[in-house]
Amino acid sequence: MRSSYILQRLLLAACLSFAISGCGALGGREEVIITATPNAAQRAAPLDATPALTSDTGAFEGQAALLDGVCTEFLLSAAGETLVWDTPEALAAFYDRVDESGTCSAPAARGTFEFGERILAGAIAAATGCDAAFQVIALAHDDAAHTQTLVIALRVEPGCAYELAEPLLVAIPRPPDGVRLRVEVRTP
Repeated sequence: MRSSYILQRLLLAACLSFAISGCGALGGREEVIITATPNAAQRAAPLDATPALTSDTGAFEGQAALLDGVCTEFLLSAAGETLVWDTPEALAAFYDRVDESGTCSAPAARGTFEFGERILAGAIAAATGCDAAFQVIALAHDDAAHTQTLVIALRVEPGCAYELAEPLLVAIPRPPDGVRLRVEVRTP
């Protein structure tokens, strides 16, 4: 008795399906065409993008990749600092400072540099804008003051409210003994 009840239900479901499809309720629908609103094409068009600013290291080899493993939060907190590292220990001390700051969620990835005839110099800046980049202007020598000055300028693309951290690190020739290297940053 129970199997005949199930059989009746299946037969009823099959008949209803056939009847519905015969009426065109399941098949034969009108084709749906999706159209865009009149200005959607203009909104989807790419904006005239301003080319990204890139750091110009001039005659010096860029070494900013040594800072790739340092979190943005630390770089923002160190904005305004100039960097002069003349030994592997000075570079390691910077990475130690990053790790000890507690600012980053993980230890800084540590890069290496072959100190010898060259040292590292640069700066960290913070700016508000669409993009920022440093440009090396000159390596000036002052024999009377026994100094060399790496002169760099920060360029900022205005028009956005992004908080930017911009580091620059270049390899420069090691100054002669008794000559001090300093970094001068010109900002907009």
